[in-house]
Amino acid sequence: MTSSRFFPTLRPLLLRPSQTLFTALMLSVYALSWLVWLYPVAMPAVMFVVGTGAFIASAYSLSAGLLVVFTEVFIGSLGHLFLIDMSGRPLPLRIFLFGVVMAGSLVWFVRNKKLTIYHWQAFQHLWWVPAWGVAAIYGVARAIIQHNDPARIFDDANQWLFLFVFLFIPFIYNDRYFPQSLSRLFRAAVLAVSLLSLILLYVFTHESALQIAISVYRWARDTRISEVTLLSSTSTRVFIQSQLFLLIGWIALLERWARGTTVSWRGQILLWLITSSLFLSFSRSYWLAMGVGVCILIVYLFFNDGITSLKRLFVGLLGAIVGAFVVIIIVAYLPFPRPGAFSVGDALSNRTDFNESAVGSRWNLLPPLWNAVRRHPILGSGFGATVTYESRDPRILAASPTGTYTTHAFEWGLLDFWYKFGIIGPVLIALLLWWTVQLWKRSFIVSATSIIVLLSAHTFTPYLNHPLGFIALALISIASMHRRDIGTFLFDKVKIESV
Repeated sequence: MTSSRFFPTLRPLLLRPSQTLFTALMLSVYALSWLVWLYPVAMPAVMFVVGTGAFIASAYSLSAGLLVVFTEVFIGSLGHLFLIDMSGRPLPLRIFLFGVVMAGSLVWFVRNKKLTIYHWQAFQHLWWVPAWGVAAIYGVARAIIQHNDPARIFDDANQWLFLFVFLFIPFIYNDRYFPQSLSRLFRAAVLAVSLLSLILLYVFTHESALQIAISVYRWARDTRISEVTLLSSTSTRVFIQSQLFLLIGWIALLERWARGTTVSWRGQILLWLITSSLFLSFSRSYWLAMGVGVCILIVYLFFNDGITSLKRLFVGLLGAIVGAFVVIIIVAYLPFPRPGAFSVGDALSNRTDFNESAVGSRWNLLPPLWNAVRRHPILGSGFGATVTYESRDPRILAASPTGTYTTHAFEWGLLDFWYKFGIIGPVLIALLLWWTVQLWKRSFIVSATSIIVLLSAHTFTPYLNHPLGFIALALISIASMHRRDIGTFLFDKVKIESV
């Protein structure tokens, strides 16, 4: 049985309900995660139901299994929405779900008996992936040779298992329902993550009147779904790792505006919500990536579409910023219950302070990390290789007054590649840049810009060595396979009207 025979029953689930329903279901998953965190006795039952559903779906339809994996990454940040204890070792939802979907996919392969449905021509859009797979294998081998700590090797390398997703993409090459389902789930996820940012802002700007603020904070911290930080007595940071996908949506919607189409009122509100969420992240990496993306759009539009498109871009950008601030102010000052003090200015002042602890820690890491790279610049040091530096993180200072900290996870993403893979690391980045040039030549401007945006964010915060980055690159690859720019691929169902 092929996936097309199963899709008559899957189609109503994925294509007929409104996008609002999908978003509501995703927000319900967040709520369920919080409730199960409060009452952990329910965790085994939840994991069993989720695992059983994912196994059945992937056993009958490879497309359905991939959609499950993509959706969890879209909304799951670091993959700990649900967490179960396995003989003293925590098993997060992402690893559990990935294993279940892989097992279900094996059943699907056995039921199909032959691989004639594998579309080799799809590899012309995935030509860069084998090099990344080789790098992962090399990273493990090099780590073993270097006698790196096995626990650190596993923690570092298991993220790269998500490269297996690319092996399954050619099997759904001709599944005409998969692109529609994936784009719909992406839009719903982008909206859900944006709304979660605003919900958390509401909770923590009204914490004196709401009794759930402490439990919500601990849930966000323990599940690693979000980092909620009090920047000052009047400002709150809501950073969600899955906001990475909002960058792609943000660039895509701005480009559609600038190229001569106007997003409908629903699309415009989505742009406001995305912008407000990215602002609330107070992530310098995200803001840098947004700036880089806008600069690339400016250059492309100037040389290809002229001044008129630039004017549209600036109008759309100004509207997004103003709309985002209006949304944030409304949420922060909702009169029920009584809100606390909130100041956008205080938050901006904190994030532009280059003596702030996070910035100081990042710069303190740079010299020892660079020295570590220089020790093995050609061969690298493998997964799990560590660096010791002086951190300014308050949590680390609480445990070690000197701030001395040893880690294998580094903020400088590009140097992380070089340190662990040697000369292969820069080659991986060069391959992405060459792919970007190819997309640019095909006029897939949003796809090309999105890769540069991801690389910009990865420079200071590691994403491209993580399922978040791999799934983002997979999205661009799937769009390219269908001969479409990622912006058109993801938002073709957003109602737009010609200017």
